[in-house]
Amino acid sequence: MLESADSVTVNASKINQKKQDLRKSSYPRFELINGNHDFKAATGSWGFVSYQAKRKHGGKVFYFNFSLAKEMGLISNDHPEVINPNLEDSILSTFAIQIINEYDIAHKTPIPKKDILPNTYMATRYLQLQHPSKSGKTSGDGRSIWNGQISFKGVKWDITSCGTGATALSPACAIENKFFKTGDPYASYGCGTAHISEGISTAIMSRNFYQKGIETERTLAIIEFSNGQSINVRAGKNLLRPSHFFHHLKQCKYERLKKTADYFIDRECFNQNMTLKSSKKKYESMVYAIANNFAKAAARFESDYIFVWIDWDGDNILCNGGIIDYGSVRQFGLYHHEYRFDDDQRWSTKIKEQKNKARETIKTFIQAKDYLETSLKKPRHRFNNHKILKYFDNQFEQKSHRLLLKKMGLNKKEVDFLVTKNRSTVRKFKKIYQFFEKKESSKKHYKVGDGVTKDAIYCMRDLLREIPKSMHQNQTLPDASQCLEWMSSTYASQQDKTLTNLKKKKLNYFLFQYSNLINLVCKNFNLSTKKLSVSMMLRTSVESPERIITGESIIRITDYITHKRKSIAQEEILKLIKTLSIPEKIEPIPSPLKKTTKKIILKSIQFIDEFKESI
Repeated sequence: MLESADSVTVNASKINQKKQDLRKSSYPRFELINGNHDFKAATGSWGFVSYQAKRKHGGKVFYFNFSLAKEMGLISNDHPEVINPNLEDSILSTFAIQIINEYDIAHKTPIPKKDILPNTYMATRYLQLQHPSKSGKTSGDGRSIWNGQISFKGVKWDITSCGTGATALSPACAIENKFFKTGDPYASYGCGTAHISEGISTAIMSRNFYQKGIETERTLAIIEFSNGQSINVRAGKNLLRPSHFFHHLKQCKYERLKKTADYFIDRECFNQNMTLKSSKKKYESMVYAIANNFAKAAARFESDYIFVWIDWDGDNILCNGGIIDYGSVRQFGLYHHEYRFDDDQRWSTKIKEQKNKARETIKTFIQAKDYLETSLKKPRHRFNNHKILKYFDNQFEQKSHRLLLKKMGLNKKEVDFLVTKNRSTVRKFKKIYQFFEKKESSKKHYKVGDGVTKDAIYCMRDLLREIPKSMHQNQTLPDASQCLEWMSSTYASQQDKTLTNLKKKKLNYFLFQYSNLINLVCKNFNLSTKKLSVSMMLRTSVESPERIITGESIIRITDYITHKRKSIAQEEILKLIKTLSIPEKIEPIPSPLKKTTKKIILKSIQFIDEFKESI
């Protein structure tokens, strides 16, 4: 007997309700991510644009970061790294959403009532240089929303999603003075969508940086749709950027700046990332903490050749110095300090400019601090010699020295001894080290896919890895000729590889300063050169690895995975991204892995090795 249409509808509704109840009982903490966020109450409507949202159908979970989800308390610690139907339903119900934007409202886009979510989501306002006004009145999250926040074990997490629709804060909206339909293919910086390839590259790079102790937002999930679009879900303990402060400062909105700063301080104190010595000096404590974050980040970026577009607007970096928005982020294999990213209407800063840009950002925070304390906004140049800038300079130098000595293969006690007791000797070594690190090709600048560059020619990572081996095998340092051979990259011409009198003199001085550091360590810790060289050999294999993922290799790996993704099983995606995020430990290839996944890893190794010295 055939069922009536009404009974079919009722049965389907009951089935859906049972699924929803089962999802809630299995993964109840996903229900807490529903658009609610402390930032809403702290700032008021001037801090964000509020959007209703609807469910976006047809998506599937391409990637889920189980370790991050456990850290956030979304799933139990003993949950297997397998996406079961209830978990997938929880992820999709929470994150597969699209905002109902101004275009939809104006054009009365038909939306089923059952798909409209009960709460609103925020697109936050912040300063962006792409906008004509340069004051932050029209700028902010252009294709992202904040899904909400969640607390677990004394830590609050922010969760945001990219690709959830075109907001009124996109550059296209400000430039063309109109609202855009989500998915508009002709809207530069205004389509509101993201592509699966963005999600893949960000997942690999952010996981790689996190594994190395670099502050970054982290990919929680990637939801794929049939047209190649995706929603890329990110999480971090505090996703506020300096630009969330600076638009209020630039517009002289004292109360708004104060409420933003108070919110930030409360969050940092809650997460135990900041301690207030006195409530009267809380803004000074905040700027000191941010100055320390930026000194640490700038030193790490310079040391590891990580290109992050730091500029005065404070848009492309977090207040904790963390990396955000991986669209323009690269890691170089050599110190390619002439590379610039082409951002349509403007060129980026260079990697060698990042430290000074970070310093300028801190100067703006000092200006904001003074404004908050005095209610009078003074010109930035009044703070050129501020004590917090001197603190930043000192912290940057210390952290730079520590990173260089770690790359040499020295342990923490040895590094501490040299940095605290022999700073002048470390300075001399760093200066001659950077002389070779910064050497560039005589060839002119040339265009690359996303910008322009000029090649560096010496790989100091290889040199630092080989010297301890020579010390151990020959009981002495290598000569200048051997050093030049080790450090000459594939970008070096025959002339670059030729040992001239000047190069010999400089390399001998490099070896002299290297020897000074080694002798100081051996004498202070009562070590033989042979014993020290053994420990240095082990550490340089990690701190100065032969294999790293560069920007060029990640582009090719991402393209390859994107092309092959239909043939990769869902459970293999996590294994694949976990494996590729630690390139120096790829071989031997972990098992069990399916044949297709192993093939992709082997192809990725080829890309990594081929482009390990590139931009």
